[in-house]
Amino acid sequence: MAGSHPGPGDSPRSNGSTFSPDGGRALLDVDLQNAPVTSIPAIPDVPDIQLPAAAGEAQNARLPAESGQMTQASFHRVITHQKQIHDILFDASCKVPDTHRSQIIGLLRQIVQECADIRAIAENQAGRMDELRHQLNLSRHSASLGAALSAPRPVQTAVTYAAAAARSTVRPTAVPPVWPETCSRPVLPSHWSEIAYQHTTHTTRRQHEHIVFLTPLIPSTNPANEATKIIKSNIDPIRENIGELTIRKTRHGLTILTNDHNAITRLKNALEKNAITSMSLSVRLPQKRKPRVKLTGVDSDIPAANIISQLNMRNPNLHLDPTTCRVAVSYKERSGNFTHVLEVDPSTCRSLLAQERVLLGWTACSVSEDFHVPLCTYCAT
Repeated sequence: MAGSHPGPGDSPRSNGSTFSPDGGRALLDVDLQNAPVTSIPAIPDVPDIQLPAAAGEAQNARLPAESGQMTQASFHRVITHQKQIHDILFDASCKVPDTHRSQIIGLLRQIVQECADIRAIAENQAGRMDELRHQLNLSRHSASLGAALSAPRPVQTAVTYAAAAARSTVRPTAVPPVWPETCSRPVLPSHWSEIAYQHTTHTTRRQHEHIVFLTPLIPSTNPANEATKIIKSNIDPIRENIGELTIRKTRHGLTILTNDHNAITRLKNALEKNAITSMSLSVRLPQKRKPRVKLTGVDSDIPAANIISQLNMRNPNLHLDPTTCRVAVSYKERSGNFTHVLEVDPSTCRSLLAQERVLLGWTACSVSEDFHVPLCTYCAT
């Protein structure tokens, strides 16, 4: 029929209709086979642009113009594809066969691809703009910081600081006073911290020089409180003429610190003379540690009690005194041998370290110095 058109899913064979000669000629005029294939060119990489602080407006004009040209070309291709589809589908004299549907779908897919490319180009352009703004802000900040650091700063002489510190009677944390005319200019609060540091450098509190340790002999859940009760109930500091003391509670008892050696001596004598304190408390004064030497790889058949005698027998050049040398610590190694730590006098320590290896039984054991790292600043244990 002359006034009927096939539906989207119909074909000439299904509905018995035939295409008009005018529609066939119109299809021949449309060059679908040679339709332009859209291929978006790759976006060239733009190198990082270093922007100086004073050229912000000028650098924005240097943005690459390729992205704008590519966007405009993509829009032109989209319009061309739309016009071709419009001419094919909406022409009254044009009948669309099934063979051309795939070509129309291909054109639609190209339109979608062009739109996606336009969106990608726009996002890429926005990202470049953000990156350039960030570089511009960084360059401005670095320029302002460099200008601030290069500015000259007034410096006071040492004589002015010394004169100000000598007349200072205020604490370092207080507000700085008004200085006399000897200063070349008023001292600002930033300079006051330096003056206060110089003024208080030589007035720091001294560390306690004398220490005594008190440990209860009777086991208790709270040794520090137990030792405190025993001292307060049995020792009178006024009668014993004990000066200023600092008492600190520890895990095993009390640590008493002072700068007066006589106070420590009087306290120790008072604790030893009193019958209750002498039976309840252990009084210990710190002593200097002797040097320690570590013997590694000792045979397990040699007991720790025979180490000193075996050293003298197997090493005639060593003369270890059993009264001044002893085995302080012994522990087993993974190999099954033992490591013994000897506490010796300084001369014996030097002679052992000079050997590097000593003979013990059937083995040659390595010799090294055993270092001690104090864990507590008060009791040095």
